[in-house]
Amino acid sequence: MTNLDEIRAAVASGDTTQRVRAITALREFPADDCVPLLLECLRDEVFLVRSLACMGLGYKRNQQSLQALLLVLESEGDANVRAEAANSLARHGAEAAVAPLLALYQRDDHWLVRRSILAALGEEEGVPDQVIWQLAELALADGDTNLQLSGVELLNRLVNAPVFSAQALARLEELRQSSNHRLAGAALERLLPPEPC
Repeated sequence: MTNLDEIRAAVASGDTTQRVRAITALREFPADDCVPLLLECLRDEVFLVRSLACMGLGYKRNQQSLQALLLVLESEGDANVRAEAANSLARHGAEAAVAPLLALYQRDDHWLVRRSILAALGEEEGVPDQVIWQLAELALADGDTNLQLSGVELLNRLVNAPVFSAQALARLEELRQSSNHRLAGAALERLLPPEPC
C-alpha cells in the first residue's frame, strides 16, 4: 500500500490482515491523515488490530490521538491493548502521561498493564523524580515479583538523583535483606561497586 486511498480501502474492508497492513503503511503519512484511520481500527474486534492502532496513535501525536489513548485506558477490556495504550501515551510526553498513567496503575491490577506503565514512565524523559519514587514504592508493594523487580530498576534510576539519592540507596539496602532472593539479588547488584576494567 503506497497511497492513502489504498490504506482507506483496507481499513474500511474490516479484514484483519488488510487492517494490519494498512496500519503499518501509515508510518509514511502525517498524523492528521493517519489518526482518523487509526481511530477506525480501534473499533476492530481483534485485539491485535486495536493494539497496533494504539501504537500508531503513540507515534502520530496530536490532540485527537492523545484523547483517543486516554479513552482506551478508560474503556478497553483487553489488557494487551491497555498496556500498549499506556506505552503510546508516554510517547506523548511526561506532561500528558504522568497523571493518567499513575491513576491507571492504581486502578488496574493486571500485571501487564502495570509493567507497561512502569517501563514507559521509567524510560520517558521529563518524568519528575517524585513520580519515579512513587512508582517504585507502588511496584515494591505489589505481590508480583516481576513488578517488584521493576521497582528496583526505578530505584536505580534515582540513585544519582539529587533529592532522592539517599532515600533510594537506603531502600535498596533494605531490600537487600528481603526473603525474596530475586529481589534481594537485584538490590544487591546495584549496591555492589563496579568491577574494575
